[in-house]
Amino acid sequence: MTPLSNMTLFEKRPKPAALLYLIFITILLLMICLVILAIVVVLGRAEVLPVESSSSKLFVQPTNASPVFFDTKDTVDAENLLMDIESTTTLDSKKSIVEDFSTSQRSAPKTTTETSTISFNISAAADSIKTEHHLLDTATRRILIHEDSNGNMSLSTSISTSKLSSRLTFTSTTTTSAKKSTTTNSTTNSIAPTSTTMMTTPGHRNSSLSKAKTFAGKYSNQRSFEPITAVRIDFENPILEFNNSELQEEYNMTSPTSSLSGHEDSEVLSLLITDANSSMPSPLDNRLRHKMLEELTPQCVKKKAHKCRPSVRRNILSREDIPSEEMAAELGHFGGIRAIHYTLNLTINRDMHTSYQGTVEIMMKVIENTSTIFVHVGRPIAGIDLAQIQLWDCHRGNALCISSMVQHLNDELLSIDLIESIFIGQIIILRISNFGSPRSSSGLLVQNPHKWEPKRPWTVTTLFQMRDARSIMPCLDLPSMKATLDLCVTHPLGSEARSNTPLRKNVIDGTITSCFERTPPMSTYLYAITVFNRMHNIHQAADHKLHLPELEIFYPEQMSAEKPIWMKMETIQALLFMRNFTGFEYPLKKLSLIATSLPINGVENFGLITLNERWMAYPKYRMAHSILAHEIVHQWIGNVVTVTKWNEICLQEGLTTYLEWILTAELSNSTINLVEVLQEKRIEAISRDTKSNASIISDFRTFEDIYRCFDKPAIFFVMLESGFGAGVIAKLTRLLMEEYAYDNAGVQEWRQLIIEAANNPLAGKFFEDYFTQPGFPLVRVAYTSNGLNLKQETMIAAKKANTSSLVIPLELSIDTSKVRMKILFNESEQLFPLNHHGIVVVDPDRTTYAVVVYEAEIYIRLLKCAQSDSCAQIDALRMRYIVEDFCWTFLNDHIIINERKRETLNVWIEFMHLISATNYTRGTCACCMNKNLSKSFNIPCKWHWKDRCEHIKLVKQIYSL
Repeated sequence: MTPLSNMTLFEKRPKPAALLYLIFITILLLMICLVILAIVVVLGRAEVLPVESSSSKLFVQPTNASPVFFDTKDTVDAENLLMDIESTTTLDSKKSIVEDFSTSQRSAPKTTTETSTISFNISAAADSIKTEHHLLDTATRRILIHEDSNGNMSLSTSISTSKLSSRLTFTSTTTTSAKKSTTTNSTTNSIAPTSTTMMTTPGHRNSSLSKAKTFAGKYSNQRSFEPITAVRIDFENPILEFNNSELQEEYNMTSPTSSLSGHEDSEVLSLLITDANSSMPSPLDNRLRHKMLEELTPQCVKKKAHKCRPSVRRNILSREDIPSEEMAAELGHFGGIRAIHYTLNLTINRDMHTSYQGTVEIMMKVIENTSTIFVHVGRPIAGIDLAQIQLWDCHRGNALCISSMVQHLNDELLSIDLIESIFIGQIIILRISNFGSPRSSSGLLVQNPHKWEPKRPWTVTTLFQMRDARSIMPCLDLPSMKATLDLCVTHPLGSEARSNTPLRKNVIDGTITSCFERTPPMSTYLYAITVFNRMHNIHQAADHKLHLPELEIFYPEQMSAEKPIWMKMETIQALLFMRNFTGFEYPLKKLSLIATSLPINGVENFGLITLNERWMAYPKYRMAHSILAHEIVHQWIGNVVTVTKWNEICLQEGLTTYLEWILTAELSNSTINLVEVLQEKRIEAISRDTKSNASIISDFRTFEDIYRCFDKPAIFFVMLESGFGAGVIAKLTRLLMEEYAYDNAGVQEWRQLIIEAANNPLAGKFFEDYFTQPGFPLVRVAYTSNGLNLKQETMIAAKKANTSSLVIPLELSIDTSKVRMKILFNESEQLFPLNHHGIVVVDPDRTTYAVVVYEAEIYIRLLKCAQSDSCAQIDALRMRYIVEDFCWTFLNDHIIINERKRETLNVWIEFMHLISATNYTRGTCACCMNKNLSKSFNIPCKWHWKDRCEHIKLVKQIYSL
């Protein structure tokens, strides 16, 4: 036997069992590596939320998800390139290799994604560009077309991707023909298209085509910045093809020339179709617009069952953390959230106090990353606890767990703090169940008939204006938060219900449940519900030739002696007037008018106007016709286009009141005198401004505050039309409809449109000063041998204020001309050259919101003219206007006297002696001009003299002689 120490290493041989053991270990290690690799791959494709980055945030959604609203944007803009455009949405649940393209010199690395595809195939005679948007979304097929001021059209589509590996790419292609088929450097395996929307332009094949201009941009996700390119395109006369065969047939029958326009906010798509032979929009316009808007509302997946773990996290908010109405209007969201759609089920009970209960689902879009959701909840329904609230993600169905909830009673807000943050672009659902109130609130007006009133109906009517929608339902109760509504109302047997849109169905089961069609986007204060019994009605079917909606008028039995047929006739006239004036047909399928008991004259709810029965029963009074016209005008001004903030409400109320004056003057059998109406409103406005230092645009806290909107703001539009040219208001209203239909327009937007309508920058300054500065101008008039010298001072609360000069449109009546002269007075002092023989009347019809005061000798000259048959410049009515302005200046102590010139004081004494002997003045003014007068129109002068007259400087100087 050889000793072991004498053997070499290579002479040692392993046993067979040891060799098998090594092989087994090797295989096991390989399997472990493969498992780890598989886990890495799965995690790379898993649904995760990205970390916060400097650009738009992405969120995950499954391949078979429902449609989403668009978020980050790529834009295909316009510049002189005639092309055919075809948009096709295809679902691809398979893998595809995509090569990113930014410039011709460089391409990005290949990535593998699971995706569906939206592609815009753009072909021209020699060049073609194909853009592919790789998304995990089967229905993100909406596009935006925007027309700029030069008439160029720009197309934009916005993306919400879901995988971290997903990327937005633009892929270059080249063809040698004008056919729509293209060769691309990206390959995609896909199934047949699920939907197609086509836009094509006529082929000008002989035109010389410039190459598309490109630019490089950046699109980010969690891992990297992806370079992108965009193409500039010029669109001409696009032709639309629709998936819906009925819409397609309707569209083809109208044979219009189409133009597309839209807003930067991709939640709103504006579609305008104009007949080539008419300046009026096609009747298809608003129906197609509503169809587009309705399809933009996402369809959510079913909520997944999930139990949230208890959390001890507290919702601790300072005053600075609570979003304000002002901030929401400026940012376009309320605490990072914007409402898209409401689904409301409401039960109204006929019990002692008219209790109500409901459940609401609010679909919201996340505009900024947040972990707190704010919702307006009024005091009547403020008793909401955590068990009534559910939150989940629309597209994944995952529950969003709540950490805490706080009710801020002073702000009427409910803040919900989440355990995890939600991210830009997410669509979430907030469900609040079983809220309610044991009695009616300020937002729910109830008429309960007494036993001795057998003919009076039981009515329940909502009044949501000025922040009262929140008293009935949790919502984002701001004018700028427009959203659609699906509504079902449960009410007692024997009653009926009406809302903004037509009734869709009634379900009877011990009670009646009335469900209504979806509304277009509107502010919450325009949502309306009314429940009633024992009402008579007048019904008229829709008239498609005249583009009139279905019309129904409900009125109580006590009005049946004289059926309100006049209401039907004037409503039809008003609808036709507004369609012609605005170029925009009435936007809903039906219009309901209900005459009932109200604490106010009328409410302009979209599609459901409520009117005070006390006025509607007496059409011989002007007020009845004015109220009806006012609320119908609001269906356009205020409902289709809405202001962004409550303190801007006078913009739409002022324009509506002006159009109400025009409309009522044109109604058949109208006896309304526009001049008289204007003078009444002017006196009311100056009386209010004499006591107030508030501007038109200022805080509104109660519904009563709105009464300041019906005089001074309306006079502005009279001055705008008079001073800047006939037709300015019609152009302004058309611009509002074209630019901001179903949207919001605030002060700055109105200012820009007024400048455009008037084609004069001074119109913008005139508007801004008038609405944002308090008070009114006092204009001092002096004659010169070759002209007219004007000075202006601003009066705030009857005191002279040191402010900049205002723009004042004025009309002049000159004794040397039968034609009146129009001027714009915008300096503190200004000389206007003109020829005259001693008589120039400034603002003879008093259509300007200003007080005009003359020198004493001019007053005497004007008075003698008014008393002479040979002087045609001034009649008794105009002389009364002149004296009323003098009396305001005199009683508020703004008559300027040069104490060194005794003769000037003597002239004032002569004028006051002459004017006090006429009927042009009365009351306090007459008493102060003549101390010996004992009474003026049943007003004893003794007390007026002691209280007021003795304190006026001019009176003191006269009686000190």
